[in-house]
Amino acid sequence: MPRQSHLSIRLNSEEKAALQRQAALRDMTVGQFFRRVLMGLGGNPGPTEIVCRPAHKAFPPHAREKEMRWLEAHMSRLQVEIPGQWVIVEGDQMISHGPDYLKALAEARAMGVEIPFVERVPERTNGVWMGL
Repeated sequence: MPRQSHLSIRLNSEEKAALQRQAALRDMTVGQFFRRVLMGLGGNPGPTEIVCRPAHKAFPPHAREKEMRWLEAHMSRLQVEIPGQWVIVEGDQMISHGPDYLKALAEARAMGVEIPFVERVPERTNGVWMGL
C-alpha cells in the first residue's frame, strides 16, 4: 500500500473564498479542484482524496518567514535558471531542486530536512504571476 502523506496550505479568508469559488464554478469540491490543479502540473497525486484540515498548531503563521523571504529575493534568478522546477528551501538556503518533485523531496529528506518548504518555480511570463 502506498505511503499516505499530509498537505497543509495556509490561506487568508480571501484566498480561501477564491479557491472555493473556483471549485464551485467547476462543480467540484475544493479537494477535487486541487487534485485537478496538481495533475495539471505534470504529477499524479494518486487515487486518494485530498482532505482539508486546519493547519498543525506547531506551525505558527510566521514559521516560514525566512524561506518566503529567500524565495522572494531569489525568484527572478530562479525563473531564469530553473523555471518549472521544484525548489526546497530551509532557512535562507536552497537545499534541493529539480523537475521531479519526489526526487527533490527525497534529496532534502536525505539531508535531514524533516518538514520541507517546497515551491514550484513558475515560468517567466510577460504578465503578472500570482499563486493561490
